[in-house]
Amino acid sequence: MSRSRRLLTAALVAVVPLAGTLALSPPADAGTGPTLEVHGSLLVVPSEVPGGSPMYGVALAGGGIVPVRGRFPDDVRTGATFDGRVTLPEGLLATLERRGESGPAAALRLAGQRTRPLVVLGTPSVSAPPQADVTPTVHQQFVAAIDNKGALQSDTQLLAHVTAVGSYWEGESNGAITGITVPATVTHYGTSLPTTDCGLGSDFYNVIQEAAAQFPGHDFVHGGSDQLVVFVPDSCASGGVVGEGTVGSSFASGGALIVKATDSIEGIYAHETGHNYGFQHSNVRTNGSSLEYYGIYDVMGFALPAPYNQLTALSTPFRVFQGIADPGEIQDVAPGTGSTPVHVTATIKPRSDDVGLRSVRVRDPDTGEHLYLDYRAGTGQDAGSAYAAGGSLGAFGYAPGVTVNAARGGGGVDTLVVDQADDTSLGSGASWSNASGDLTVTVTSVGASGATVAVDYTPAITPAPAPSITGTPRVDRALSVVTGSWMAGVTLGYQWYVGGSAVAGATGTSYSPRAGDIGKTVRVAVTGAETGFPSVTRTSAPTAAVAPGVLTASRPTITGKAKVGRTLAAHHGTWSPGTTFSYAWYASGKRIKHRTGATLTLTKAQRGKRISVRVTGKKPGYTTVAKTSTKTVRVR
Repeated sequence: MSRSRRLLTAALVAVVPLAGTLALSPPADAGTGPTLEVHGSLLVVPSEVPGGSPMYGVALAGGGIVPVRGRFPDDVRTGATFDGRVTLPEGLLATLERRGESGPAAALRLAGQRTRPLVVLGTPSVSAPPQADVTPTVHQQFVAAIDNKGALQSDTQLLAHVTAVGSYWEGESNGAITGITVPATVTHYGTSLPTTDCGLGSDFYNVIQEAAAQFPGHDFVHGGSDQLVVFVPDSCASGGVVGEGTVGSSFASGGALIVKATDSIEGIYAHETGHNYGFQHSNVRTNGSSLEYYGIYDVMGFALPAPYNQLTALSTPFRVFQGIADPGEIQDVAPGTGSTPVHVTATIKPRSDDVGLRSVRVRDPDTGEHLYLDYRAGTGQDAGSAYAAGGSLGAFGYAPGVTVNAARGGGGVDTLVVDQADDTSLGSGASWSNASGDLTVTVTSVGASGATVAVDYTPAITPAPAPSITGTPRVDRALSVVTGSWMAGVTLGYQWYVGGSAVAGATGTSYSPRAGDIGKTVRVAVTGAETGFPSVTRTSAPTAAVAPGVLTASRPTITGKAKVGRTLAAHHGTWSPGTTFSYAWYASGKRIKHRTGATLTLTKAQRGKRISVRVTGKKPGYTTVAKTSTKTVRVR
């Protein structure tokens, strides 16, 4: 539904769209340089830059982290066991030799001090991390601050943020986290690294290692529930990146994160802590594309500055991902079977409430995925949030209402755009339908205590696949439709289109393009009909442009006696039906003027010469073809 909007005047912290976690491919130089076997625990840091890819590192058993890049599964998580062979930089061994060092351990230690990742050869062995303990977890946070790169907030302010974010995640975990221990002090240190981005970029692993060294005896990279938090000044030159964190697998995971101390600090901090717990980004889905960070109903979207930096309640797909949904929290509505319509109404409480029915789960027959209907009322935990203020961010509109959310593989969430105005929620009286129209969600009322939604499944013909076309698009060459497998009992009808216009009478399973179709594309629409179901029409992709036909042609022959005064006759042979012919006669290769008929009476001018004829065939919609006969004997 269209709403008046105002722009949310907020700096965007998590820097724009990447749809999901992508795996990198080794570069062209992957086979150069010496190689070395590496074994350790994999660290995964989701990208926080436009179009970026995750960073990977291997935490070695003897200490140190080696940044790597290579082919990794999209759902890989921190803590997975890594076994693989990496290529060392050409100059690394020479550097070791100058230092008087040698051996694999020294080579990896030196490689870990460099920001350029080592290239993994081929596909490494990556096993899943150990299954996290499902019992309630207490997280101990260790807080460090780099204080020689610019001014920071006071320790009191920083620890207040730690307390606020810890309380938020403890509350949103629904008992999976039973406590987050906040230290009494912040551990300050001056970095000795030549870093300009303070770890919010290629220096992440080096900064994390240096910060972790401030807490001897604690391991933040080989599993466990401890979390390392590194605050860095706002003056660090990290571009638009304001936070980075390792991605874990559940609320029981620990990890490491770096946070820039900006006016969005709690939103950034909560976002990166969410990565520690296994969450990926919350996005907006429109036209089949998942646009990263724009799902600002959750902390896993853009972190926004004051006054919009409220930490909001988790969307239902995030709660399902963590397995923390309460009994009775979600009502399932099934599509039903056959030709019987389904109509279900439900009143859901705001997503920020702690008890009661708070979501409706429906299955989209088009995609097979589950969609979750959440009521975002802008109350409770969500009070003061950006969406509660209303307005727009980029092309998208946000306001209190019912959101339609889909789980994205690997712990992410997509909030669907619900209308042509690019709004992301449904107000009272608004509705949303899936692509085929067999699922419709209507919001009948909204209020402070809840929203009433109606879910309607219209009987649908399924499967109803899109057809395809076989054959070469050429004049008079038959094209045929391939319908695919439709639902049993369905009657199929056909309509062919040329250049976007329906062809009168072209309602069969094949169509032969005509002369007027040249240069235009051809489509076919297949309509399925069955009693009790709305008819469904599926249209094929267009063909290539229709090309002229190709004439079937024979080489002409000449009959008659090659003698002055006698008549020769040209015979064109077998050509495509409907072809018209013209003739040109030649004497020893030179055109005989004004002789264009199918016969030629020989004169004295042709004596001693050999005669041939060129026959040209034409037909509308076809390429013109010319054929020349063999020469006669010399004329006597």
